[in-house]
Amino acid sequence: MRKELPQTYIYNQDHSVVVRARSQQGEMTERKIGAEDLILDLNYTDQQGTPKKGRVVLKPVAAQVSGLDLPSEEDLRILYMAAANCYSGVSDEELLGKAASVPEEEAESFLRRNIIATGHYSVLEHAKATFLVSGVSRACTHQLVRHRLASFSQQSQRYVSPNLSEEEEVAFPFIIPPEFRVDERFLSQYLSGIGRAVSGYYSLKEGGAFPEDARMLLPNAAASRIAISGNLRVWMELIPKRTCARAQWEVDMMATEIARQLWQAIPVVFEKIGPPCSRSGCDQGKRSCGVALKQPLSAFFDQEKYPHDRLIFGMR
Repeated sequence: MRKELPQTYIYNQDHSVVVRARSQQGEMTERKIGAEDLILDLNYTDQQGTPKKGRVVLKPVAAQVSGLDLPSEEDLRILYMAAANCYSGVSDEELLGKAASVPEEEAESFLRRNIIATGHYSVLEHAKATFLVSGVSRACTHQLVRHRLASFSQQSQRYVSPNLSEEEEVAFPFIIPPEFRVDERFLSQYLSGIGRAVSGYYSLKEGGAFPEDARMLLPNAAASRIAISGNLRVWMELIPKRTCARAQWEVDMMATEIARQLWQAIPVVFEKIGPPCSRSGCDQGKRSCGVALKQPLSAFFDQEKYPHDRLIFGMR
């Protein structure tokens, strides 16, 4: 994953966590969060008025993007057939026969020249891709649903929430922003706020409040899982918007990883994909980050660092 590091979080048996991050200068740092900041011992009264107690362990998590239904060579031939149909008057049989037998290099060249270069993206609607994204915050998923033509199925906060038990510990997954991973002052305030919100949520829920009402207390930092499907045109329009450095860091991270997987699956379509600054120039005006990529995202997929990373890790 572009912005998440391998083993971002290292868990210890005592519930303390070692957080690995990059400093403002790009150097690797490690910070330990003690168990006392992650363990919430709750006392509450259940629906019958009986005093109870339970334990919730806050668990920081990192995002994962799993490509479930990526384009294949068969999709390439479908795209070629659809594109060739726009420029050909041959019979159905001849068109389909050509699409079935055309060499991959010829199909890619045709698509690159007649579809990608000309922006005739309607042809790309004949192929789709599906991803399962986990370990992202509700703040991230709320932004995704603005892309109306994609399809979303999100994990419910009403039906998916483990109940407290005196015998077992409940893990509450949440997201720590990169800036807070390297700034101890922000991290302490952040963990304190998360703890109060989660404690209130479980006290209400275990005390008999409806789950859909108790969840009103849950922070945007609560981790979620969401399935996203869209045809390739949807991704061609989503990725440039969400890989801009002005995008929220999680959405940027997720969109960059999706772009990488799509580029590997069908490079002819996604070899030039990237934010506006990777092609024609920044479109953010006075809000520009000032760091133009000047190259498509594919130029950076084999590198550990990206030009925009310094704007995200430990910097404002």
